[in-house]
Amino acid sequence: MAENSKALDTQIDGAHYKNMKIQPIEFCHVNRLPPCQTAVVKYACRTGSKGGEAGAIKDILKARHYLDLLLQLEYGITPEEAEAQHGDS
Repeated sequence: MAENSKALDTQIDGAHYKNMKIQPIEFCHVNRLPPCQTAVVKYACRTGSKGGEAGAIKDILKARHYLDLLLQLEYGITPEEAEAQHGDS
């Protein structure tokens, strides 16, 4: 994607991003995603590729935490309030 992809060719601690067709940071940068959405994409993309089942569960919980932060910081509501106000259940 980038002309000089040297930084994208380097990964500290594993290869879970380098093995993807497009790395989460590239996708987020090109689409100008803000920090919380960037973190959700990062953790969702690496789920299951770092730390086995325990690592996958941690990554899912991390992604969910950033979604909760997004609700709080952008909309001023908790996940429970969001579900009560906008959930389909």
